[in-house]
Amino acid sequence: MSSIKRSNNLAARMGRWSARHRKIAIFGWLGFVVLAFLIGGMIGTKTLVWQTSLPGESGRAERILYEDFRPPASEAVLIQSETVSTDDPRFTRAIEDVVAGLGSLHAVTHLRSPLDPQNPGQISPDGRSALVSFQIRGDPDEASGKIDPILERMASLQAAHPQFYVAQFGHVSANEEVMAAFKGDLEKAGLISLPLTLIILVVAFGALVAAGIPLLLGLTAVVSRRPPLPRDGPCSSPA
Repeated sequence: MSSIKRSNNLAARMGRWSARHRKIAIFGWLGFVVLAFLIGGMIGTKTLVWQTSLPGESGRAERILYEDFRPPASEAVLIQSETVSTDDPRFTRAIEDVVAGLGSLHAVTHLRSPLDPQNPGQISPDGRSALVSFQIRGDPDEASGKIDPILERMASLQAAHPQFYVAQFGHVSANEEVMAAFKGDLEKAGLISLPLTLIILVVAFGALVAAGIPLLLGLTAVVSRRPPLPRDGPCSSPA
């Protein structure tokens, strides 16, 4: 009867050492995870921006435009009706309320009303859709930190005019909703997958403690490797 050959590679030696020093291995790993998470939070993340990563003279021009001539973040509000046009006083009042509501916010600048004769292109040919455009004051990289009061104001205006469709759209607001949906889906996945994984491990190992150790180590590995989600979302690329 042949004996099983003992492996002496690094992984095998680490496994044997961890088995002999279980407490040191487990608590040492947990300490490493906490330390890595704290260091990662202090360092932060750097989002790749395509305008600064293009090659050649065109890339240099893009970098100059991006670094020195970036306009503020632009957003717009769509006001729409299925039954009346902008000639109706109710529609006009809804537009005026949206313009007044946005104009009272410090973060909003360059507000353009569709009722202004200088902005005729902001009303659809059938008169049932109107567009209010504006910009978010300051650095566009900081616009996501100023979008929440604007979205709350739009929600209150929609509630005040239920007969109209009042919705804000733009890069910043769309990214905010995408990130909220992503976090919500991630939480739902965790609520479903974690109990299911624990049940499978309990059946496989036959003990709750034995099943909890690999699950705990897996969770801490994910936490230690996952950088904080940037509020501005993933980097964009040119069309």
